Amino acid sequence: MTNAGLRRTRLFDCLPSCGRVVVACVGVMNAACGNLRTPSETAETTTSSSTAVAPSPSSAQTEKSNDWEIAPGCKHPQVAANCAGGFCRIEPGCFIIGAPRDEWGSAARSTPQTQVTLTHAFELGQTEVTRAAWQEAGLELPTQYENPDKWGDCTEAQCPLVNVTFFDALAFANRMSERRDLERCYDLSDCSGTVGAGFSCRSVRTTTFPIYDCHGYRLPTEYEWEYASRAGTSTAFNLGDVVPVEECEKAQPAVEPMGWYCGNSGGKAHPVAGKDANGWGLHDMIGNVQEWCNDRYAPYDEGPLVDPSGHWTTSVDITGAQDRLRILRGGDFGIPIVQLLKNSWHGYTADGAYGVVIGLRVARTLE
Repeated sequence: MTNAGLRRTRLFDCLPSCGRVVVACVGVMNAACGNLRTPSETAETTTSSSTAVAPSPSSAQTEKSNDWEIAPGCKHPQVAANCAGGFCRIEPGCFIIGAPRDEWGSAARSTPQTQVTLTHAFELGQTEVTRAAWQEAGLELPTQYENPDKWGDCTEAQCPLVNVTFFDALAFANRMSERRDLERCYDLSDCSGTVGAGFSCRSVRTTTFPIYDCHGYRLPTEYEWEYASRAGTSTAFNLGDVVPVEECEKAQPAVEPMGWYCGNSGGKAHPVAGKDANGWGLHDMIGNVQEWCNDRYAPYDEGPLVDPSGHWTTSVDITGAQDRLRILRGGDFGIPIVQLLKNSWHGYTADGAYGVVIGLRVARTLE
């Protein structure tokens, strides 16, 4: 696919899904994109305690060892970096997923705020999976995307691994579990192709239900991803709110120190950990490349939620069009600021690799 062809396909992929519109505005911002709402979103209100906006922790709170209350009965733990061996430990707690309806740019790409409690500690990759880590797992670099003009390419060993399907991501997580003598979290069946080269499966089964009960490597649920990304903050970005703009030229003080996006990337991905980490010690949770999450693209269940399943059951046949839509989080190096919001919520088909803008990060439930 040519560079021009890639950009055309990355503007809008609008598909009906579960009563929503899938807005995959990856690459070039369309001015109308930030104003899209579904009828249900227009009618929604957020007045109950379960949808209260989580306050950003004060410096006094983050220096203490005790938790702080976000909403009645919803406590967030102290946020501190505890990282080793390429993973950071994330403590259990409660937070508010989503964004207030009046947050700039949130209407098209987020769901209403919902209170979520995660009762388990987990570890999350300190960075996106790199090309080196993929090859260390004994896998060939993905080949299914043709990019003759090298648009966006990052080919160093510590560049994020890209051009992977959802099935590639699950297979990599299984490979990591096997190499560390841990249980596999996914059973993939009726598959074709090879990992990194047109790999696709007609059915996926989680080896435990819920997925949190698996102690091998897996993709993070979107709830874990946003909880880890927010790191106890409630603003659009960890360092503050967005400067409303639909172009890439205007400076974004809340983004520049922590993320690669169209305003500072030079049109390409960058080696991981080139920007500051968030409070948990995680790098590149804003921009660089988008990351597959474990869950199916569908609205949140009515909250408050405790360890939500992400619309999985013990056996998931994903041959249907809606079931093949899976969630991507984090934004990438080529997109406008509005699509980097912590709550930005995109759905892509599981067997699409989408070139140089989509990679992965793995998680594991801790005992």
